[in-house]
Amino acid sequence: MKTKLSLLTGLVVLTGASYSQAQVPLVFGTTYVSAGANAEFGGDIVANTYLVAGASTTVTGNIQTGTAITLGAGSTVGTFDPVNIKNIISGTATTLGATVEVTGNANHGTAFTLGAGASRGSQSSTPTSMSYNSGLVDAEQNSYNLLTAAAESDRNVLETAIPSDMTLDPAKDVATPSTLASNTYVYNADSLTTGAGITLKLVGPYHFVFNIADMLSLGAKTNMEVDGAVKSVTWNMGGYASVGAEAEMIGTVFAGGYISTGVDSEIKRSGTNSRGYAGGLFSATSYVTIGASGSVGVAQ
Repeated sequence: MKTKLSLLTGLVVLTGASYSQAQVPLVFGTTYVSAGANAEFGGDIVANTYLVAGASTTVTGNIQTGTAITLGAGSTVGTFDPVNIKNIISGTATTLGATVEVTGNANHGTAFTLGAGASRGSQSSTPTSMSYNSGLVDAEQNSYNLLTAAAESDRNVLETAIPSDMTLDPAKDVATPSTLASNTYVYNADSLTTGAGITLKLVGPYHFVFNIADMLSLGAKTNMEVDGAVKSVTWNMGGYASVGAEAEMIGTVFAGGYISTGVDSEIKRSGTNSRGYAGGLFSATSYVTIGASGSVGVAQ
């Protein structure tokens, strides 16, 4: 198995009164983030360049980009709770389509366009800088790479394809002990694909980590299930991650390349990870795209 490189250099996150240095966004794209119509996000979105979201997108967190933000008609940012308002910040231009509602403030650089019936709080042409250091998330991902290349050959190696339903239960089928924190089990693969419509079930009071040297591809209508004892699920790719239409995935996804999810797909939170992550999508060098009516980190 190839040794995977350190990822997520250059991660940034919003700064300001609503943030602490310990926070990371739900979705981060080193280049851009895009979402189809009716997509839902249960947290903050950060992109080094731009965000484009289709009509009726819902974001319950904040949004910040290095250049532009475009929200389609009928989109919403934040929840309408006076103690939970959310802001949008772009480095250059912000465009809000008709009837868009932003519960907090809109900071931007050179240009601001407000569609018919759209609303926001106060408006400023001085964006907050994206100054968060990448060290937190970079260190987080590196903590999942403690197995050496020499040791990986006999440690929980998965086949490159999962063609039918599979249950992973470390208490029954893991031959070697965890090398990470207590109750953490690592599964390794060069690449990993699943057949369409299969179920992957995780069982037991563990942190599940999937170290994948290259790419992950979940087939359409793939279903993930966890029993109530599972603590967290983390997917750690050197390459890209692709999630098919109507697939349900659980956990935090770190990818060296792009992350793409299909129409009606769901990326679900995996509980409270002891290392500080409860789910999310992080691309180290590329973009994150969410298909129409897809969701990320939305409470089930």
